[in-house]
Amino acid sequence: MVLGVNLTDEDEMSDIEAFVKEFDMPYPVLLDTEGFVDELYGIPGIPMSIFIDREGKITQVQIGVLTGEQIEKSLDELLKS
Repeated sequence: MVLGVNLTDEDEMSDIEAFVKEFDMPYPVLLDTEGFVDELYGIPGIPMSIFIDREGKITQVQIGVLTGEQIEKSLDELLKS
């Protein structure tokens, strides 16, 4: 499952929906209004991708933008484990 999380607590859901539509994002994007994701994973910067296995273990962290190819490679590796 792929989820996006917006960490900007100043954004409204309508802002996020417009961003998702503009960039044709094919996965749900959530709004972290309480800062739980940053607290849980210690996000040092955004954009950031965190790959988590079925047991909830972080398997890869990538700071910065990922290409589609990089995402596919990371997901393939994750699904093999």
